Amino acid sequence: MSLIGVGVGFAVSSSNALLVGMYQKRKGMILNVHHVFFGIGSLVGPLIMGSILVRDLRWQNAYSGLSLAMFGLFLIFSLVRLPASEQRGSSFSGNQVMALLEDRFFLLITMIGALAIGTQFSLMLLAVSFLNEAKSVSIADASIVLSLFFVGLVIGRLMCSRLSLYLCNTKIILFLILFQAFMLLLVWLGDSRISMFSVALSGLACSGLYPCFLALTGTLYYRVSGTALRTLTTTAGIGGIVICWLTGIVSEQTNVQLGFIVPVLSSMIAFLLYTTIYRPLCSEERGLQAVFTAS
Repeated sequence: MSLIGVGVGFAVSSSNALLVGMYQKRKGMILNVHHVFFGIGSLVGPLIMGSILVRDLRWQNAYSGLSLAMFGLFLIFSLVRLPASEQRGSSFSGNQVMALLEDRFFLLITMIGALAIGTQFSLMLLAVSFLNEAKSVSIADASIVLSLFFVGLVIGRLMCSRLSLYLCNTKIILFLILFQAFMLLLVWLGDSRISMFSVALSGLACSGLYPCFLALTGTLYYRVSGTALRTLTTTAGIGGIVICWLTGIVSEQTNVQLGFIVPVLSSMIAFLLYTTIYRPLCSEERGLQAVFTAS
């Protein structure tokens, strides 16, 4: 399973960098559309696995089908040859990583991304357990709420893909992080019905965060977009691991209700940090977008 995770990580980070190189003028739109399929897969995958189990078929059949689909994608991509101009900046370099880590704004962007996107990952993984144990919601109802979360994720990314044509990614991210923090606060403090409703709405709040962070990073660091996007993707994954781990530790030492304060605080800290760099990032993104549009 760990090898599968490594392979998927390579595929996702590489596809993000490739799309940024191909669609310089519409990064936000294309990345949101690209990540719509993550939400669709998150909805369809469990349904396929459930139907296999209901029919008393071997659960390994699902992984066999997935492996065939992935091999088909491999064959398709192996036959595609892109012009060099569409692959600019999509490579990865250790020297570029070191240079990026010396950039104050890049460090803050990756830190905020780790907190906000990591919070999204933790919510996806822990929402059912939290609703069941802290809010006394049945597993069946909590699972339906999680499915609605992914529906919101898909709808929100479609909306953000449209908004990114008119608004800079910096503004979309500001609104979404604030929305995420507010929804998580309601999930934590509300009764069972409010918590269920807020988890479902959190799908909208989390929807465009990852794609818009990728688009913003690809715009600001377009010369080294491959390295920048892979670094952001890595730190976001690490953020999700750490937030889930801390939530589990606090829950074990106290209770599940109090343990959920970890993702709540991580989202709030992300918003506060983002406000400190919002104006300069917005100004720089506008300037670069004007250059890309004119070219």
